[in-house]
Amino acid sequence: MTHNPFLLEGKCVLVTGASSGIGNATAMLCAEMGAKVVIIGRNEARIEETFGLLQGEGHQKFAFDLTDETATQAAIAEMPPFDGVANCAGIADMNPFPFVTQEEMNRVFSTNFFAPVMLVNRLLKAKKLQKGVSVVFVSSVDGPRIVHAGNSV
Repeated sequence: MTHNPFLLEGKCVLVTGASSGIGNATAMLCAEMGAKVVIIGRNEARIEETFGLLQGEGHQKFAFDLTDETATQAAIAEMPPFDGVANCAGIADMNPFPFVTQEEMNRVFSTNFFAPVMLVNRLLKAKKLQKGVSVVFVSSVDGPRIVHAGNSV
């Protein structure tokens, strides 16, 4: 058998936003490639559904909002050390620019930027990131290639 550099056997990968979209696909592929996957999502029913579809064993699931600092700290305490982190959680607010509020922008930036950055910060402080860890911040192609009316935030 030839060496496959994409296999993740013996690795543990954290995937945020795993209850749908890019995060769901990332979690499924990591498990298919042999990783033990820890998945996070806000929607308990959808995270449970994703968890049930993961190939392999030894996976963990957490249903909470990453902007909730208390829930994040509690979950980190139960997590194993990671060889990889895929930050896929994200939200969008459809609102034309003249009607955008500071509260909307704070909510989107808290979820899409501050929460994943602080998650990595907390994982580092808790010594949950293995030497040589790969940390990836994922985004969709919305914006540079596709424009949706009202997607100003």
